[in-house]
Amino acid sequence: MKFCVLASGSSGNAYVIVDGPHKVLIDAGLSPKCIRERLRALSIPDGGWRGFLLTHEHGDHAKYAQEMGIQIGWRAMRLDDRQAQRLYGDVCAYAGDCPHGTTTSTAYSIEGGPDLSVFLATDISGLGETAESMIGHASLIAIEANWDPEMLEACDRDEKAKERSRTSHLSNQKAAEILFGCSAKTVVAVHLSKPCNSPERVRQALEPTVKMFGGKLIVAGDEPICVEV
Repeated sequence: MKFCVLASGSSGNAYVIVDGPHKVLIDAGLSPKCIRERLRALSIPDGGWRGFLLTHEHGDHAKYAQEMGIQIGWRAMRLDDRQAQRLYGDVCAYAGDCPHGTTTSTAYSIEGGPDLSVFLATDISGLGETAESMIGHASLIAIEANWDPEMLEACDRDEKAKERSRTSHLSNQKAAEILFGCSAKTVVAVHLSKPCNSPERVRQALEPTVKMFGGKLIVAGDEPICVEV
């Protein structure tokens, strides 16, 4: 099983689980054409879609959900808290609601066995109870690390936008706190805010915690990446 970040950030988000011939799409903030181009850049063929999940309905995650759903033959689903959905074979998706400002974002655990699971949580200000129960046994964790406190204060956003970041997205430090006590082999930091964060700041904040449990930290950037689970 592989976890692919096709794009992550305010300009568009799309993630793909690749498991042999099977694929599951999570979010469609990119056009179908762009999604296919980025899959090709990773040498991943089109087809074999077995599910389409949404974390939430904001445009940078769901703008092309209807169009993409028609093209791949799967209607986008947003699972409810504690809901489970069989995707294919023994692989299931489990959902947990997380706070995202005045609304919620859904965290997902894609599980193919006791030692094979991907946990994704983005656009959140913390983990909900169900999500907390899912993250601990994940073999790969993809978690938002959106802003650094010093860079947020120094950026040219107005105070209303800064407060929206504080109340709707995870800081690097909060992401590190959430990771404490986990045991994943790999952690992928996603959804960095370019004006308010940097890969170097993310590494400074998260690597000490990730190293404590012997994991590897990868910071998603502008280019698509694919990581073995």
